[in-house]
Amino acid sequence: MSVTNYSRRNFVKLCGGALGSCMFLRKSQGATSNTDCIVVGAGVSGLAAADYIRKRGWEVTILEARERIGGRVWSRKDWLGNSPVDIGASWIHGISENPISGLALQAGFPLMPFDYGKSVVYNTGGSELSQAQESRLQRDFKKTLRLSKEWAEKQSTDPSLRESFKTAEETLSFSRDEITRINFRAHTELEHEFAASMEQLSAQWWDEGKELIGGDAFINGGLTTIFEPLARGLDIRFGQSVIRVVHNHDGVSATTSQGLEIRAKKIILTVPLGILKKGSIVFEPPLPEEKDAAIRRIGFGNYQKTVLLYDQVFWNKDLHMFDWNGGAKGNEWAEWANLYPFTGEPALIAFNTAEAALAIESMTDSDIAKAATEALSSALGKRTPPPKDILVSRWGHDPCSLGAYSFMGVGATPRDRVTLGKPIGRSLHFAGEAVSKNYPATMRGAYESGLAAAKQCLGDANSRS
Repeated sequence: MSVTNYSRRNFVKLCGGALGSCMFLRKSQGATSNTDCIVVGAGVSGLAAADYIRKRGWEVTILEARERIGGRVWSRKDWLGNSPVDIGASWIHGISENPISGLALQAGFPLMPFDYGKSVVYNTGGSELSQAQESRLQRDFKKTLRLSKEWAEKQSTDPSLRESFKTAEETLSFSRDEITRINFRAHTELEHEFAASMEQLSAQWWDEGKELIGGDAFINGGLTTIFEPLARGLDIRFGQSVIRVVHNHDGVSATTSQGLEIRAKKIILTVPLGILKKGSIVFEPPLPEEKDAAIRRIGFGNYQKTVLLYDQVFWNKDLHMFDWNGGAKGNEWAEWANLYPFTGEPALIAFNTAEAALAIESMTDSDIAKAATEALSSALGKRTPPPKDILVSRWGHDPCSLGAYSFMGVGATPRDRVTLGKPIGRSLHFAGEAVSKNYPATMRGAYESGLAAAKQCLGDANSRS
């Protein structure tokens, strides 16, 4: 098995022309410069904001801690497979009326529908859940979820989803085996969806936001590619971690741990919520208490992906995904996606979430490959070969994100997202998926929040002139 490492050289090779006119500063270089607007972060929301502002005549400087664009969108090409593979965002969720769909089509990538109907559930030993068993399980799960929601809404304080779900199961008098199966479905449908355990999720607000319509789609070529046109021509300072932001009526300044200081009229902060939770950036004056409280209440989850490449397909090549109900407490290696229908390559993506994600990404690549092989062998009921190459995401340990995406934690409400995204004065603005009330935890939410913050900046400036 070959385990490859990502490098700056591979990134430049991957992104090529998109970054040809970007500015690079060495990490050790300290300097002071001025611009009209600072954008912190070259992820989806940061690129959307910067592109919008520069097209309206403002000078923009992006300070990016990583050595690449995309943030939590990361299309990696540094493996033995022929196609780039996304180990961050992997699908466009809700393709109808979604600006991300438009960007993909503009970049020349057709949308490939992901069909959740082409899926099965495997038990240990390779036996499949029958259609009748699947129908009954889904019926019982929905019944439990509905009763859980009704019970939670009657409570004076917000319980955890685990508490409300358990109460519903007890009320419905399910057997122990039925509860085990229902809890597994809750793990794959809820904990995987929101990158958090049911103990962490709000029982009253876990299903916030607008419905994503049109189904989900995969693109073959890497999602980073569709955002490269937004980066083209921008002044992006890579390897610059912002540690201090000073803001007042006269403007703002941002200082990085590499000694760079940028002064501007406005700043748009698009760092992941995990960075705000850690307090990695010192604000002068400090953030208002209501914003700090929103940062504490909104959760920030972890979603881990392991991509496994093989010499040939030895699973059902027509499936789009499959679940395995056999991991420790049903919480490890439970979901798998099949890349073969989309890329033509014999590759799988295994997903882990919440505590299991943190535990698995703490392991070495070699140990992860062994654990994945054991799980896959159990799911398929036969000995499976080790992968010839793997890619592993470690968002929970990534110092530039400290997690994957946000969720409604116990005690949080959608109003917290509004508070998090609220500007401070006329100079300090916020964007990112965590501030999106309608489409949190998605590229669409990140992109639209970046545009909204950019319009706020320009609107404030115009109102002062």
